[in-house]
Amino acid sequence: MTVLLVQRLFSGLIVLGIVVVMLFFLQQLSPIDASSFFISPDFPETMQEQIRKNMGLDQPAYVQFWKWLSHAAQLDFQHSLVHSRPVSEMILAALPNTIILSGIALLLIFGLGILIGIVQAIRQYTKLDLGLTLGSLFLYSMPSFWLAIMLILFVSLLTDGNWPIFGMEGNEITLKRLMGEPVGFMEQAGDLLQHLLLPALALGIPSAAGIARYTRSSMLEVIRQDFVRTAKAKGLAPFRVIFKHTLRNALIPVVTLLGLSLPFLISGAVLVETIFAWPGMGRLMVTAVLTYDYTVVMASSILLTIFVILGNLIADVLYAVIDPRIRYG
Repeated sequence: MTVLLVQRLFSGLIVLGIVVVMLFFLQQLSPIDASSFFISPDFPETMQEQIRKNMGLDQPAYVQFWKWLSHAAQLDFQHSLVHSRPVSEMILAALPNTIILSGIALLLIFGLGILIGIVQAIRQYTKLDLGLTLGSLFLYSMPSFWLAIMLILFVSLLTDGNWPIFGMEGNEITLKRLMGEPVGFMEQAGDLLQHLLLPALALGIPSAAGIARYTRSSMLEVIRQDFVRTAKAKGLAPFRVIFKHTLRNALIPVVTLLGLSLPFLISGAVLVETIFAWPGMGRLMVTAVLTYDYTVVMASSILLTIFVILGNLIADVLYAVIDPRIRYG
């Protein structure tokens, strides 16, 4: 196990390095940069050059990259070129919001997906199985951003615009904060859950449908195994046969999807957070890309790449936890 983890960490570092280099130099191919948001065509040429010099954009690309890399090696991601704020401060403000959204979506993906897959496997070829299969295929083929827009339209019409859709805090709580009034924990938690519901559904439902399909297929394959028939022949309760003997073995291929779910969650969060104005890493990255703020883009990309690498490591570890027969040399 230790050897495998070291190998995966080493290969992850190589992937991280390739991502960093490609992102930086791809940005350099753009005909405009962050200084264009501060420079007016009416400015004198000397003033334009001075603005670019102050932002460090007058230097060659390799010099800018080496300067950024030397700071990043010390965990110093410099200041945002556009907002003049420390990049670390901006990330620390946005990261918890993305963790909350992605965590709830991940629970929804695997909790709901595995449950639906179990029901389909137990009730194979019934009308319930057929209905859940059609529903899963429909939802699985639905992009997160399109589902997000449909949820906004549906909920707005259903609640006559009274359900919170954008942001992560209601106007009433924001006003209380500005007025210096105390905000109760339950009031704050309830408001957060209301704002969290639609983004989490938009992010989690399509992937949950995919997990349901994988779980159904894996369950049906394991149910036909000899050890399951033996457990039934011994007179064990159906609940115990399904959840102790069948499900544990059926989850082994499904666990693979845990590591693969993180890239989809991250890519989906970029669009979903933007649509719902959720102040997380996805929205931060979109804003940084649109304003050519490469210091924010680079730091965010490093962090999200690390999450993807860690997701694959977690999947490898869970193999051995779920199935004791699996051991890595």
